[in-house]
Formats: sequence, C-alpha cells, structure tokens
Amino acid sequence: MGKNYRKIKDLNYDLFFSIDILRKFDRTFNFIYGGRGTGKTYGAILSEYEHQNNFLFMRRTRDEVDLIATSDEDVDISPFAQLNVDKGLGYEVSHLKKDLYKINIGENNVGLMLPLSTISKIRGFSASKYTELIFDEFVKEKHARPIPYEDTAFFNAYETINRNREMEYDGHKSEKPIKVWLLSNSNELVNPVSKGAGLVPYMEKMVKNKIMFMDIPEKDATISILRNRNFEEKKKQTALYKLTSGTAFEKMSLENQFAFDDFSLVRKQNLREYVPICAYGDIYIYSHKSEYRFYACKSRASCPKYRADTAQDNDRFVVEVGRDLYGAFLYNAFFFESYEVKKTLTDIIC
Repeated sequence: MGKNYRKIKDLNYDLFFSIDILRKFDRTFNFIYGGRGTGKTYGAILSEYEHQNNFLFMRRTRDEVDLIATSDEDVDISPFAQLNVDKGLGYEVSHLKKDLYKINIGENNVGLMLPLSTISKIRGFSASKYTELIFDEFVKEKHARPIPYEDTAFFNAYETINRNREMEYDGHKSEKPIKVWLLSNSNELVNPVSKGAGLVPYMEKMVKNKIMFMDIPEKDATISILRNRNFEEKKKQTALYKLTSGTAFEKMSLENQFAFDDFSLVRKQNLREYVPICAYGDIYIYSHKSEYRFYACKSRASCPKYRADTAQDNDRFVVEVGRDLYGAFLYNAFFFESYEVKKTLTDIIC
C-alpha cells in the first residue's frame, strides 16, 4: 500500500450526506459507505440534477433495476420518487431496450439506468453524453446472490461505458473519465470491487484508526466511511432501533461499522518462529515451530501451492489442509497478517 494519501478524521455534513462534499477532490472513483437512511442515493441524484449532469444509474442485478423501473404510485420504491415529492423534479423512468431504461425529466433525457449483471450483453448504445455514474448498493447484502467475478464485471462495464474518452487519437482530444460514485451500506469491508481494486488495506487502516475519509491520489480514488452522530441519536429513538439495540444490524445501520467483519486474530507474527506449509493463491500459510499455531500472510516461501482460481484446487485445499486450519481457527490458534487475508481463507475453510 502506497503512502501517498491524506486522511481526515471527520467529514462534516448535515443530517443527510451529499456527494458535493467530495467534488473538490475531483477523483474518478469515490467509494461511499454509509448507514441506512443517510441519504446517500438521494444526495447523489440531487447533485447530478443541480450540476445539470447527464448520468448513468447502476444497480447490481436486473431484478433490482426492474423493481425500480416498474414501481407505481401505490408502491413506489424508486430512488427518484422522493426527489419528485420533495423538489418537484419530475423524474420518469421508462424502458429503452433490453435491460436499459431511460431517465427523463419531461422530454429531456438526463440519464440511463442499467444492471451490472447483464451489461456485457448490451450492445449498440453510446454512453458518450454521460459524464457520471452512480453505482447504488454496490455491495451485496448478506443474503443476496453474488455475481461471478463481480469485480471484473464492474471493471469491464466501466471500460465499456468510458470507451476511449481519455485517449488522444486521430485529432481527437482526450476527455475526463466518467466519474463514479459507489454507494453502499457498511455490510462487508472485503467486497469484490474494493478487493479487486486493491483498496482493502486502505479501508482496514481507516476502520482500525476510526478515519472517516481518505483521499488516495495514486488510485485516483476516495473512500468515505460516514458517521453522523446527530443522525444516530435521532434514529436510536425509533421503534426498529430500540428493538435491534446492541445488534450487528444496529452497528451497520446506525454506527456504520462493518457489521459482519471480525478483526480478531488479525495480528502480525514473527516469521522466524514459523515454517511454511503451503500456499493458497498468493497467501502463504505457516506453522509455528514449537506451538500449535498457524499464520497466514503474503510473504513468499518455497512450499506446495494450491491455485485459488479452480474448483478442483479449492476442494483439494479444503480436504488436505483446510480442515486442520479450521480446527486451529476454532481454538484461536490461526493468525492473519490482514483482514483481507483472513476473509479470503475463512470463506474457504469455514
């Protein structure tokens, strides 16, 4: 992880968050994690309207997009509905073709809505007029089905949408890349997109040191982990949060903690006390020389290797090594260099 970044302990904002706070940093990729009901989506769409931007609105799956597009006056779950009520903006969503939907205000097309899961199948549309992308709820909830190679799907989708606007060729001048606002509740710190982009070490540092904001020039990215104590106090008095007081749901929804992430056993060890036993992908697993203890890290060693990208090697790893490691994990005798390493391995062996 590079050191060319700046961190801010607090982001000052009113009751609801607006992406306008982040525009001054002018980064292309902006990861925003916030508790439920903090107005992330509302504020993002309102900002697009106020800046008169043509934008793309993305959700993970076709079902999510269809639900938004087909909601009616009686049951309206569209994120545009409340803005229409509050601001009288007149947003309308209508089908264009396949999984593409137009976002209009009156006769003016101001946006497109589309799902990540099927964008690779959409052909023949131009995104050249759109300057920003809102990727809403980009981290799946615990019960939701993952998209295969979800990080690659997002990067490919961005490549398709962004095209060659940053390139100079045949007399064409380069343009700014499409700016992306990735919005999510704080479900899991290690999610496919942040992991694929190499941002988990930054996020882990933020969580451990209670940092709300980090600007990372080398990644052309910002990360915001929102916390609004005035908002928390107001919501704690509502019925649901009285019921769920002290639970993981409250921590995620109100305090914006990564509720399903457990940092126990994440502790660097002295490798001189260990010997390597195997590697899983780029993670190396060591056994203590004299005690019942294991350690996983990314320090290379000469040892048998299991590939992390094949089902056959995954199965072999679980049968030949994983069961013993799981036993050690249950006895708090399996330590990890970082939370990312822990999450990768425990997802396999537990």
